[in-house]
Amino acid sequence: MSEALFLAYQNLGDYLSLSSWFPCFTLKKLLLQLRESSDKKRKQYENQTSSCFEYSSSSGWQRVHEDIMEMIVRRLSLRDRIRTGLACKSWNSVCMRGHIRGAQEAPWLVLPQDPNCKYMSVTNLADGKVHKLRLPKRIHGSRFYGSSRGWLIMIQEKRLNSKMFLFNPVSGALCQLPPLATIPSFKEFVETEWDLCGTCLFFNHIVLSTSDINNSECMVAAIFDNFKVLVMCRPGDKTWSGFQVLDENERHCQLLFSSTGKLYSLAISYIKSELIQPRTIKFGDVEVELILVYDNADWIFSDIEYHNDYKIRLNGEYDSFLFESTNNEVLVIHQTKDEGDTDYDDYQYFRTAGFEVHKIDPETGDFLKEQSLGDQTLFLSSHGSFSLRASDFIELDRNNIYFATNGIDPLNVHKPFTTREIGIFCLDNERVERSFPSVQESMGSRMSWFTPSLG
Repeated sequence: MSEALFLAYQNLGDYLSLSSWFPCFTLKKLLLQLRESSDKKRKQYENQTSSCFEYSSSSGWQRVHEDIMEMIVRRLSLRDRIRTGLACKSWNSVCMRGHIRGAQEAPWLVLPQDPNCKYMSVTNLADGKVHKLRLPKRIHGSRFYGSSRGWLIMIQEKRLNSKMFLFNPVSGALCQLPPLATIPSFKEFVETEWDLCGTCLFFNHIVLSTSDINNSECMVAAIFDNFKVLVMCRPGDKTWSGFQVLDENERHCQLLFSSTGKLYSLAISYIKSELIQPRTIKFGDVEVELILVYDNADWIFSDIEYHNDYKIRLNGEYDSFLFESTNNEVLVIHQTKDEGDTDYDDYQYFRTAGFEVHKIDPETGDFLKEQSLGDQTLFLSSHGSFSLRASDFIELDRNNIYFATNGIDPLNVHKPFTTREIGIFCLDNERVERSFPSVQESMGSRMSWFTPSLG
């Protein structure tokens, strides 16, 4: 607990000193000024009231009743909550309680990371700046693999002894998941394919059923081994439980835990099949309802666009994503891409052309095309996606999709490359705005949106 709290203050110090909230102060200077200001006010108060009564440091503003303090904290953003906690120890003890849910924070984007570094680089929509967050010593050298419900997924690559962690970059909390070696196919993978790209080729996608990993009902579901293996565990388990639900002509694409507790798997089939197939899988002492969503969409290439020194095949490819809307509807999002020639050693660069939103009809399983998201904003990346109510944030506009994807498959490129596929798609005018800077990526690197929280 002490390491987690120390890490939290380190991270918060970096974040505060770099951001626009306190542009002239480091955290150390800020704490000194807070203490000096408090001492000054106390002395003024003592001088003014010495003839009336004796001042007690154990009473007054520092001793706000905990119930009242909790009510205040629930109305604060994460930034204001952090600053409030710096005032005194008693306030901090309430502000740092992860089970107290405060106002939602605008999403952050985890940028591509060097697996050997001791920091993570993130940017947030509140100020648009890049911040560095320290990693705990226990996971130094780990590789970032995605996010789910405010937790980052980190893998410490040590061949058969590789370890997977859930990491909260705000509180510093760590939770080790079962060893990858408990997945039967991992041993064969290490012996045959490890040297190509480590766990990058083995790990595909992971989701949590709830952000409260201390809840006994919390479940973790993941896709491994080239999108073929579905596994599940609970935080604290010693092994992964595997489930064979697809045949050799099918593969998992993405997972989603809905608010109703159902586990959705977006699947690709090389043979036409029904769009929705419900299953029940036995996980420990509970039965989990698994909904297989088959994405059988057909895309027809349109014209080839010729330029002086390259050509682009319009709508040359598409990727699919699973979402739960803020209205608890399950959505399938298609990201259409233009295929163009590049100089990346004959690798193709795929430029985002647009998005199509489909709602799954709960009765028939049909994909119903949606023209508007209403009061929603979607945050889409290959390794962490979610929806938010736009009216809850001053930074967000409704009916938009914020995306952070790759122009080139980072598993296939053996040298650093630049991706420009971070931007905003507006459904109102169907335009793509690349309002974020380009970023450098390398083999196996990943980006992901996530919502910061304390627990």
